[in-house]
Amino acid sequence: MTPIKRREMLAGCAALAALGAACGAAAQKRRRSPVWKDIWGRALKGYDCVSYFNKSGPAQGSVAFEMHYRGANWLFASMAAMKSFAHTPHKFEPVFGGYCVQTLATAGRLIGCDPLEWDLYQGRLVMLSSREMRHAWRRDPAGSVLAAKAAWRTHFG
Repeated sequence: MTPIKRREMLAGCAALAALGAACGAAAQKRRRSPVWKDIWGRALKGYDCVSYFNKSGPAQGSVAFEMHYRGANWLFASMAAMKSFAHTPHKFEPVFGGYCVQTLATAGRLIGCDPLEWDLYQGRLVMLSSREMRHAWRRDPAGSVLAAKAAWRTHFG
């Protein structure tokens, strides 16, 4: 093979490799779900997202009150809760899809939540993955939200 043809071939291979990497990254972004789900496809491990806004706190949902929204199955404790969510889902769904906001903010990673580790911040439901993450979150919620928003864009654009 002549040196020129070899260079052309190597340049072509490099271009194909770069294209493959770009396509792979785009496909990875599409495969990730903007809503965290457990292995059964349930958001918040089956907890009723409307219940977090009640004085009694989080309640386990029921399959009798289930709806599909944004690629996940959402369970509710009552028909009234399900209707409230159906009417204004953006009011009740957790920010950052139910992924742990603190892990997203500090490590840029998408980690599922523990439905019993949560907070309400500026009227929105924030999910966390552990008690330690909840304590870290409470030290600087505004800063964590800003960092999590930047990390979110790297995952979902």
